[in-house]
Amino acid sequence: MLIIGNGRMITRDASKAFIENGAVAMDGNTIVMVGTTDEVKKAYPDGEFVDARGGVIMPAFINTHEHIYSSFARGLSIKGYNPKGFLDILDGQWWTIDRHLTFFNTEGIWGALIHGIVLAMEEQRAMGLPVADEAIQGIKVGLMGPLAGIGDTIDWSTIKPLMAMLCLPLAESGSFIAPVIYFILVAGILTTEEFFFVNIGYRMGTEAAMTILGGGMVNKFISCASVLGMFMMGGLSASMVNVYTTAQIPTGEGTVMAIQGDILDAVAPGLLTLATVLLVYKYLRSGHSMMKATFWLLVIGLVLGAVGIIGDGGFLIKPIMDLTAAA
Repeated sequence: MLIIGNGRMITRDASKAFIENGAVAMDGNTIVMVGTTDEVKKAYPDGEFVDARGGVIMPAFINTHEHIYSSFARGLSIKGYNPKGFLDILDGQWWTIDRHLTFFNTEGIWGALIHGIVLAMEEQRAMGLPVADEAIQGIKVGLMGPLAGIGDTIDWSTIKPLMAMLCLPLAESGSFIAPVIYFILVAGILTTEEFFFVNIGYRMGTEAAMTILGGGMVNKFISCASVLGMFMMGGLSASMVNVYTTAQIPTGEGTVMAIQGDILDAVAPGLLTLATVLLVYKYLRSGHSMMKATFWLLVIGLVLGAVGIIGDGGFLIKPIMDLTAAA
């Protein structure tokens, strides 16, 4: 029997939470009595006494902390990996999870190449090969920027706009199926890309990154997509952009010459439309934003339309011309 007494007893019992001169009697791992020091010593006079000397006597804290990922990782195993002890489990599983809790940011589709490479490296490390932590982190940190730049350029700035342009004529006609087709096309292409990059990264390891980044394949794809995009933009411009003028030039004896029909269309039909598209393209290529281009198109279009240079005569000039013709 062991008695610890002459201390400030915190019992965590609502009926008697604190005993100023308290003691606790223990039989092995079992607490058999809690009370004042005199009460406990009287009940167990033969017990071994430890003087707390005014210190705090309280129940031990139970460490219930849990790494939250531990709950999800229970039962996880790597094929062919057979840990021989707790340290093997720590190195092969828990510390592996810890390594990948470090934040890194890249594009989700092309960045899947990193996941494939890291999976292969982690598998080799778990099998006992000397793959350093720094090598794994270095792959993630070193490749996340280049692959994010490529992925944003191809997926978000090329593939998605191309698919949108394919579906625009259908959407313009009022078909509800246009956004469905767009979603299926984009989701199908991006899912295929992601599957391909994870697998090629896993199979080829770091060689996959060198092949993609240094082999010129990306530049060739971007060039081909740019040419295709120019063709599609040309087709959309011809079918969806229409700039014309109804302005006329008097030629005497009551006859007039239509600038649009008699001059511009004789040179090249749709010349004003082409000029507008090329001017907007040049404006954007000079570094200005699409928002500014939209603003200037709106302002210039309203002004030129109001005075009758473009459109159907303008709300300022047409009434005057109608009055003149009536007189």
